[in-house]
Amino acid sequence: MQIFIWEKTRLVGFLLLLLIINSTGFAQRSKLSPPEIFTGSSTDGKFFAVNHSEKRYQAGDFVYYNTIRVYHVKSRKFLSLLRFKASGKTQSLSFSPDNKLLVLKSEKAFYLFDYRKMKLEKKFENISRLFVMENGRDVLVIEPGKILNFYDRLSWKSNRKLMGHTHKDSFIGFIESPDGNYLMGKTSKGFILWNLRGKPEMLGRIPGFDAKFIKNGKEIVTLDYQNRLVFVKQYETVSLNKKTEFNCNTYKSYLYYDYKTGSSLSPDGELVAFLAKKLGESLSIGVFNIDSQKLVFELDSSQFTTELLEINQPYQWVSNEELVLLQEGDEGTRISLNSNMDPKPLSFKHKFFASYANDYTFQAAYVNKKVGFDQWKNGYNLILKETKKSTRTFSYSDAMFLSFSADDQFVFIEQQDTTHALIKLNDLANGKFSRPLKFSRTLFRPGRETAIVDDAQAPADYDYTYLENYKHIKDLPQNAKLKVHYLSRENEGKKVGIKVHLMDEEGNYYYGASAEDWEKIWCNLKLKNNKGKSIEKTFEVEEITSEEHPAQAIVIVMDHSGSMGNERSIIVQDAVDKFIENKREVDMVALVKYDSHVGIEAGFSVDKDTLIEQFNKNGLSGYGGGTALIDVTYEGVEMLDKLEGYEEKSIIVFTDGNENSSVLTPNELVIEAREKGVKIHNIGFGDVVDERYLKKISALTGGGYFQIYDRLDFMRIFDDVYKKNQSYYTVNFEVGKRGVYSTTLKICGDNISDSINITFSNMPVLEDDPVEEIEEDEFKRKPKKGEVKLLNVKFEFANTNILDESKMEVRKAIAYMHRYQNITVELRGHTDNIGSPQDNLMLSTQRANRIKEILISTGIKPERILIAGFGEDNPIASNETEEGRALNRRTEFVVVSQ
Repeated sequence: MQIFIWEKTRLVGFLLLLLIINSTGFAQRSKLSPPEIFTGSSTDGKFFAVNHSEKRYQAGDFVYYNTIRVYHVKSRKFLSLLRFKASGKTQSLSFSPDNKLLVLKSEKAFYLFDYRKMKLEKKFENISRLFVMENGRDVLVIEPGKILNFYDRLSWKSNRKLMGHTHKDSFIGFIESPDGNYLMGKTSKGFILWNLRGKPEMLGRIPGFDAKFIKNGKEIVTLDYQNRLVFVKQYETVSLNKKTEFNCNTYKSYLYYDYKTGSSLSPDGELVAFLAKKLGESLSIGVFNIDSQKLVFELDSSQFTTELLEINQPYQWVSNEELVLLQEGDEGTRISLNSNMDPKPLSFKHKFFASYANDYTFQAAYVNKKVGFDQWKNGYNLILKETKKSTRTFSYSDAMFLSFSADDQFVFIEQQDTTHALIKLNDLANGKFSRPLKFSRTLFRPGRETAIVDDAQAPADYDYTYLENYKHIKDLPQNAKLKVHYLSRENEGKKVGIKVHLMDEEGNYYYGASAEDWEKIWCNLKLKNNKGKSIEKTFEVEEITSEEHPAQAIVIVMDHSGSMGNERSIIVQDAVDKFIENKREVDMVALVKYDSHVGIEAGFSVDKDTLIEQFNKNGLSGYGGGTALIDVTYEGVEMLDKLEGYEEKSIIVFTDGNENSSVLTPNELVIEAREKGVKIHNIGFGDVVDERYLKKISALTGGGYFQIYDRLDFMRIFDDVYKKNQSYYTVNFEVGKRGVYSTTLKICGDNISDSINITFSNMPVLEDDPVEEIEEDEFKRKPKKGEVKLLNVKFEFANTNILDESKMEVRKAIAYMHRYQNITVELRGHTDNIGSPQDNLMLSTQRANRIKEILISTGIKPERILIAGFGEDNPIASNETEEGRALNRRTEFVVVSQ
């Protein structure tokens, strides 16, 4: 800010003019000043945010203009753009623990953004600290007078207060127990513990300079400095009764001069490291198991040619099992505590600026000089290098380092054209140059849908049997047609389990067939590998009944996208009501609605009345957008992961359409569900759903797929999926190598003969493997104006019903239109010459219009789709033969603009 001293002279007017000119010039120049850049990476590494904060001078004060861009890392989608101005300088940018909020801290305020909805949720001013709880619902705020208030994210009203502390307590941070039931506030003099269950209650004070919850929050371990010694103490959380205690004398009597900061707990709190000097000469580190109080690892720096740095803590925990030692001469060593692996030498050498991945595997540095915001654009290279001693370095010209991802998988950079990009560290670790992959510059928009009024007609071969009653296999009537129905599959390594039902045409489920007297009903199991070799396998049959089935936790996920329409949404809600009434008392249930966003209707409860009371049965109110199928299912996985005490966890997902609004990828969902042990059961409704896509997700997570076509089935399907996953037979066998297999299971006996064929893979799911490729053939090519693509869609004779075998063709068009969102197409319908020319012209137009309706229902804008009917006028083959007439009954997909 410029200061002018005024004198009472005849030149006052002239000086005033100079002041105005100067001030105006300064304001203009301030707009061009380089912005400060702040970044944040979500804890799971899935999202990345970057903020450009520009300082400007306005109305006699400085104002900071912030522009935040949020990206999804896997798909590189540009998710969110947030622009706002603040009166204080930005200090940090971070994601909340549940990765749903973005928190910007400035000198004068905290800003909390729901970045998926691109809106500011809450601004807190005149507070000293803010802490978002793991549950994502509560935010703890330290207000003037050191008042600790909890705010509920739904209403942003203060609903609880922490008591028991005094105005002398200066809080540095907070530590939440894994179960969310306890909270420790760290102060300059120790820790304060609160019980958060019900009304918050202060349990007491704990002395120490470091502390962690251990054993899932049941105990607390602390490091405390007393009488020149560091003590390790364990407490019971609920009572604060001290369980055990030992001190650094267990290791060495003479600790390093800054022994307090030289001692630390491992990330999980199970180990403690002490830093000491041996006879006042070389530094040494001793690591103890806290429960056993035994030394598990010792390192004397005299073992190495380079001494440890003489700093407060010349080592870093990079995991619960690894330490990185910081040594003289920009060197280091990676130490594994729980293996016989040799120490790995590291090199941190750099000329100027350097930043390191959280696990110290990579460093980023500039080479020519210290780089400012503008200077990096002038040709200075960013160097990425592994820290292990090697000559491999990777140079990126005109690139500014932003940050490493929280999971250490990527480096984020800003390029000279101001675009943001990522670099895959895994490629570099394998010696392969990874070119920067740019994030999209086009803001991602969820799909929009219109209601599909009429239900689809089921294919002629459609056969779905509901489970109506339970009967013992000995009561099987002589004339009953017993069939084996596939439910789902689970595999772990070489072990495979195929879950099936034995049911007759009346919906009677027959139990007891695993008993010795009925073993003969299971005739044989044949396995064929991808080379065509077939062998008969030995197998065992295990039976689970609803009485034996353990208590389970279930998330019910309901499609409320625009294509559902209000009437069908109400029927689905009534069906879920019925499901709640019929569920077992021991089973925990949560209810979720979704369109392009996710809404939790009812949190987990075993109480039927509570679930029904919280469930809003109000049709499409508040919804009606696109279909974020992957995002909502992933949310269900996260909800179940936080729930303890249930071995069996599953999600029942209902959808009537195709994915068009999710940010996350199918692979991210499948990998997360498999890691957390969550089964995904998908229910597809209608003929628009991508059956292969949903089946693949279910199969990869050990879930089942269920297909219905009539809205009248809504009232039965949820209950049916629930019952079928409580009573079933599991056919267990083993396979050899990993690969793709086809298996045939046969049942036989008096008047019994049936079999099922299942193809499965026991290959691991990788981050970069596609769950399902939808685009095929000519629909892989980029659009070209005027190009005609043949949609091989077949219809029933003389009407607009699409044959089941043609669904994939329609899905190819859907995927193509979503991939290339700037094109406009014309759907051209053609017929053979059977019938009158007038009827054929009308039929060809109606068929093209039917495909248009399906495309629109998935969120494609109507104005992007033109239709034209040509009847029998443009044959491409002779109408004298049935083969020729079949070729003439076609729909063409023509790109008319792009």
